[in-house]
Amino acid sequence: MMKTEKIQLQPFDNIDSILDKLNQTYQATYGLTQIQILWQRRGKLLDDPLDFGRISGWAERNHVKLVFVSSNEQIMRKAAEHNIPVCPEVDSIPVAGTNRKDRFPMKRSESVRAIRIAKLKSERDQLREKKVPVSSELPLFLVAMVAVVFLFFLIVPHAVISIQPVETKREIILPLWTSNTLETMTLNGGVPSELMRFTVEKTVTVPASGTIQSAGTLSTGTLRLTNVCDQRQLIPSGTHFSASADQPWLFHNLTDIVLPAKTETTIPIEADKPGDSFNLPAQSIHAIEVPYDRCIQIIQDQPTSGGSDGIFITPTQADYDAAVKKIRQEILSMPAAEVQEKAGNLRVPLMQTLKIGNLISEKSDPLIGYAGKTLTLTQTIEVEVRTISRQLIIQQIRMNLEAGSQNAFIPINDSIQFSVSEKTDSGNDDQYELEVRASQSGVQFVDYSELRELISGKTIQDAKKTIREHINLESEPSIKIWPKGLSRLPFVSSNILIEDQQWGEF
Repeated sequence: MMKTEKIQLQPFDNIDSILDKLNQTYQATYGLTQIQILWQRRGKLLDDPLDFGRISGWAERNHVKLVFVSSNEQIMRKAAEHNIPVCPEVDSIPVAGTNRKDRFPMKRSESVRAIRIAKLKSERDQLREKKVPVSSELPLFLVAMVAVVFLFFLIVPHAVISIQPVETKREIILPLWTSNTLETMTLNGGVPSELMRFTVEKTVTVPASGTIQSAGTLSTGTLRLTNVCDQRQLIPSGTHFSASADQPWLFHNLTDIVLPAKTETTIPIEADKPGDSFNLPAQSIHAIEVPYDRCIQIIQDQPTSGGSDGIFITPTQADYDAAVKKIRQEILSMPAAEVQEKAGNLRVPLMQTLKIGNLISEKSDPLIGYAGKTLTLTQTIEVEVRTISRQLIIQQIRMNLEAGSQNAFIPINDSIQFSVSEKTDSGNDDQYELEVRASQSGVQFVDYSELRELISGKTIQDAKKTIREHINLESEPSIKIWPKGLSRLPFVSSNILIEDQQWGEF
């Protein structure tokens, strides 16, 4: 009687979990003859045909018939390749038992069977072959040994040559031009340019040359008064002071003063008239008007200052115009490095196209008509200049370098150094000419395959001499030969490795 168990697969099952479930079901059920594997409609499918083969092999080893329950076409197709029955529903599985000989219809593929047959035929043919006597094989063995020795000297030796070529430069002088209307690069050196605007702030200082007249100012200062009498002294405001009693009075005090006996105080004073002459040095004032001169002693510790005649130096319109002219001269004579910093490092400015645009803002210190010995003028001005892309200049340089002979030079890298100088006598206001001097680092071109042919089979000294004749080197080439002790380079040029310290292996 057939004993059947069911295994319900989950979406997360794979080949390992399926085999685990088969083993668990087989071990838990005595006399099991059939296992029905119920597949999920959705979930991970077994894509590898080897997985189906592993399931089929498990059934063959354990003498259990497997039946897949699934309507998935992929499962049905791959199960059929391994002779595993597939039914769309559980009810459609045959309930009749299976004979022992038909229980495991494991049929090998035609390709496997063909391989096995071919292997058996080969073994049969080998058994039928007649053994060749050892004496007849000896000449062939000797020939083989000679061939091996010849191949050893021909193929085995290897040489490594290390060289350091002298670095050199190639230079080019390239005339270029641009105009206000050129939009694309031309084969005759035309490079388009763009008009760029930026702002510049400049500050200049010029001496003032004008004068203005005013009422003048009064000189002021301080005096230290000491009461040497035994009675207090009352000094009213307006009391005069001077250098001496026999000279005109120059200053007066501004407030009433009460000075007790044997005390001192410091008072402010002011000149009687405006003027520079009232600015006196220290220790110039000694006298006070009568009757205060008997008890009051005067000491002037500090000079008086601030007095003026009312005539002041002031900037004029001419001074302003001179400052403006100076600013414009500084802008028009700006160095190329300063303009390039404003325009950006990716572009090259044409200094002959530098022009002054609109005035953005300005500041004057002092203003015209106000006192000041100098005029400081700060202006922010719009500046315009035509610029050329550095990348376009490099493209023109590359075009001309590539147009020349490249057989004798190999650049080390893509870096190109260049400088630009302008021609101011082009004679055309709309066209600007410039001269570019460019250089590129590189090394002498060497055909290493040809060089290997020339030095193959030569002695070490002859090989070094040949290398120096074909390459300009920084130092003597280094040659290492394997196996050690050989005095000649390999006869096969492909066994010679040249290491260029700039470019690597050749």
